[in-house]
Amino acid sequence: MAKLVLLIGGAPDTGKTTTLNAISKKLQKNGYAQIKSQNTGMQGVDKLYFLKGKDSNGKNVSIVINTAADDVGSIKNFNNFLQQCSCDIIITAIRSFGKERKGILDVIKNHTNDDYFNLEIPLARITQRTVNKNTAMKWYTDTVMTLAEHILELAPFNFKI
Repeated sequence: MAKLVLLIGGAPDTGKTTTLNAISKKLQKNGYAQIKSQNTGMQGVDKLYFLKGKDSNGKNVSIVINTAADDVGSIKNFNNFLQQCSCDIIITAIRSFGKERKGILDVIKNHTNDDYFNLEIPLARITQRTVNKNTAMKWYTDTVMTLAEHILELAPFNFKI
């Protein structure tokens, strides 16, 4: 059962999937092995990852990353994947509202200890009304990733990023 949970939360189209795919790629680049992956949700975009590696303290850790939290089917896929892949850490997308949020939280509750640590990074839409929307999006994406990396490098996660 997982002891740590990191939620990447927000409304649709706020960058949850982009952030989670970037985290997976960054972890793999830094020595975490992808043991299993599965397409879920939007084909070619949403994935489930099962990674294993050593944290910055040399401890073996296993991680499940879920990029899809948008519908009942992707939430069921997430639950089934967690049943197949016992992990120490869950990192998942989660909607900021609605039945999808409750569905993800119910799945997490079923795959964690009673005393698990939970942290959520809330994401928001960029509503920049300017010709520099691409600049604003790049700043937003880069800043969110910097925040996620910082959180994951420190206790209690202790990832090598």
